[in-house]
Amino acid sequence: MMKRIVLALTLATAVAAPLIGVTPAHAQVLCHVNRDTWVYSAPGRTALYLIPSGGGFYLDYYWNAGGWAAGHGVGQVDGFLQNNDGRMNC
Repeated sequence: MMKRIVLALTLATAVAAPLIGVTPAHAQVLCHVNRDTWVYSAPGRTALYLIPSGGGFYLDYYWNAGGWAAGHGVGQVDGFLQNNDGRMNC
Protein backbone atom coordinates (compact mmCIF):
# COMPACT_ATOMS: atom_id res chain seq x y z
CA MET A 1 0.00 0.00 0.00
CA MET A 2 2.77 2.42 0.92
CA LYS A 3 4.59 1.65 -2.35
CA ARG A 4 1.45 2.59 -4.32
CA ILE A 5 1.15 5.92 -2.52
CA VAL A 6 4.82 6.73 -3.12
CA LEU A 7 4.49 5.72 -6.76
CA ALA A 8 1.36 7.84 -7.20
CA LEU A 9 3.05 10.89 -5.63
CA THR A 10 6.14 10.38 -7.76
CA LEU A 11 4.09 10.21 -10.94
CA ALA A 12 2.04 13.25 -9.95
CA THR A 13 5.22 15.24 -9.31
CA ALA A 14 6.76 14.13 -12.61
CA VAL A 15 3.68 15.25 -14.52
CA ALA A 16 3.23 18.55 -12.65
CA ALA A 17 6.89 19.67 -12.61
CA PRO A 18 7.09 20.73 -16.28
CA LEU A 19 3.88 22.73 -15.91
CA ILE A 20 5.12 24.97 -13.10
CA GLY A 21 5.66 28.48 -14.42
CA VAL A 22 3.84 27.89 -17.68
CA THR A 23 1.98 30.99 -18.79
CA PRO A 24 -0.05 31.68 -21.91
CA ALA A 25 1.99 32.92 -24.84
CA HIS A 26 1.69 36.63 -25.47
CA ALA A 27 3.16 37.78 -28.73
CA GLN A 28 4.34 41.33 -29.09
CA VAL A 29 5.74 42.93 -32.21
CA LEU A 30 8.43 45.60 -31.95
CA CYS A 31 7.56 48.50 -34.21
CA HIS A 32 9.33 51.80 -34.79
CA VAL A 33 7.80 55.24 -35.22
CA ASN A 34 9.02 57.48 -38.01
CA ARG A 35 8.21 60.74 -36.18
CA ASP A 36 7.76 61.91 -32.60
CA THR A 37 4.66 60.13 -31.31
CA TRP A 38 2.62 60.59 -28.15
CA VAL A 39 1.34 57.55 -26.26
CA TYR A 40 -2.03 58.08 -24.56
CA SER A 41 -3.71 56.46 -21.55
CA ALA A 42 -6.72 55.61 -23.78
CA PRO A 43 -7.72 56.60 -27.32
CA GLY A 44 -8.09 60.39 -27.34
CA ARG A 45 -7.30 60.73 -23.60
CA THR A 46 -4.33 61.99 -21.59
CA ALA A 47 -0.85 61.91 -23.12
CA LEU A 48 1.49 59.72 -21.05
CA TYR A 49 4.85 59.98 -22.76
CA LEU A 50 6.53 60.77 -26.07
CA ILE A 51 8.33 58.21 -28.21
CA PRO A 52 10.96 60.05 -30.25
CA SER A 53 11.34 59.49 -33.98
CA GLY A 54 12.98 56.10 -34.56
CA GLY A 55 11.93 54.88 -31.10
CA GLY A 56 10.33 51.53 -30.41
CA PHE A 57 6.77 50.59 -29.54
CA TYR A 58 5.80 47.05 -28.57
CA LEU A 59 2.50 46.41 -30.33
CA ASP A 60 0.03 44.26 -28.35
CA TYR A 61 -2.83 44.58 -30.78
CA TYR A 62 -4.20 46.98 -33.36
CA TRP A 63 -7.59 48.55 -32.86
CA ASN A 64 -9.02 49.72 -36.18
CA ALA A 65 -11.59 52.15 -34.75
CA GLY A 66 -9.84 55.43 -35.46
CA GLY A 67 -6.52 53.73 -36.17
CA TRP A 68 -5.38 53.30 -32.55
CA ALA A 69 -2.71 50.75 -31.67
CA ALA A 70 -2.29 49.35 -28.15
CA GLY A 71 1.03 48.45 -26.57
CA HIS A 72 3.86 50.24 -24.82
CA GLY A 73 7.07 52.07 -25.45
CA VAL A 74 10.32 50.34 -24.56
CA GLY A 75 10.47 50.33 -20.77
CA GLN A 76 7.21 52.29 -20.47
CA VAL A 77 3.66 51.64 -19.30
CA ASP A 78 0.89 50.38 -21.59
CA GLY A 79 -0.92 52.92 -23.71
CA PHE A 80 -2.31 53.73 -27.13
CA LEU A 81 -0.94 55.59 -30.11
CA GLN A 82 -2.74 56.73 -33.21
CA ASN A 83 -1.43 55.13 -36.38
CA ASN A 84 -3.91 56.22 -39.02
CA ASP A 85 -1.20 58.28 -40.73
CA GLY A 86 1.34 55.47 -41.19
CA ARG A 87 3.76 56.65 -38.50
CA MET A 88 4.42 53.11 -37.22
CA ASN A 89 6.56 50.58 -39.11
CA CYS A 90 6.46 46.96 -38.00
